Amino acid sequence: RPAYLAGPAERQIFSQSPQWFLDSDYAKLTAFPEIQSAQVLQMTPEHVLAHLAALLAKEADKHFVTWTPGGSAPPNETWLTSVFQFFLDQPASWSPDADLLSKPCIVPDQHNRLWPCGNNLTPLLVPPNLDPRLRGALQTLAVQLATAGPQLLKLIEAFAARFAKIWSVTPRDLADTLHESRGAWGAKLLKYDAPTCEPILQFFASEESLQSFRTPAIDRSDKLRELPIFPCQNGDLVAIKGNQ
Repeated sequence: RPAYLAGPAERQIFSQSPQWFLDSDYAKLTAFPEIQSAQVLQMTPEHVLAHLAALLAKEADKHFVTWTPGGSAPPNETWLTSVFQFFLDQPASWSPDADLLSKPCIVPDQHNRLWPCGNNLTPLLVPPNLDPRLRGALQTLAVQLATAGPQLLKLIEAFAARFAKIWSVTPRDLADTLHESRGAWGAKLLKYDAPTCEPILQFFASEESLQSFRTPAIDRSDKLRELPIFPCQNGDLVAIKGNQ
């Protein structure tokens, strides 16, 4: 394993692995340089992402890792806050490698789970003006929503605005998430339930949704037709696609 030269932020993130780092006082006193041939490396954001992927890897046969945000040791909410702050402190010209960013589970949901960035199961940010009935319906179906204390949530929102790998509840992104997770929530919703079904159907039938789906890159009509959320006369729920 390389020996890393690093600043306080990187050392804090990996405080449980001090053996990874060259002593900071010695490195500072001697102005110790990076020597790649000797595997003495300056820790970069890419190194941080790679090590986070090992630290916060998905659990076996799952897409997430469980965590204890109020725990006394990392990974907890204080620690995760420092992780997001580290990436936001990078120069404006820096952007994360999409493949590296897709591996560590760093986005928290309401069920004490952490998910990777950049896929259709990444927890969705909840806009402040979201219909509370829709939020309640998504909670009922256990659809993962980005959930954290105010400071961490603010950083996650800033991260999303800058790097676009965490999305909000929009017609496009909610359709993607519901479609990807339909096996899980569909098993919980076998019969028509108005408080659950109506807010979702109304959201996708709104003028905003219909207008957005007229853009080919955003159109999710095929995915919507495959959601088992459309009521039959007997109260059963079916997907439109594949049913008469």
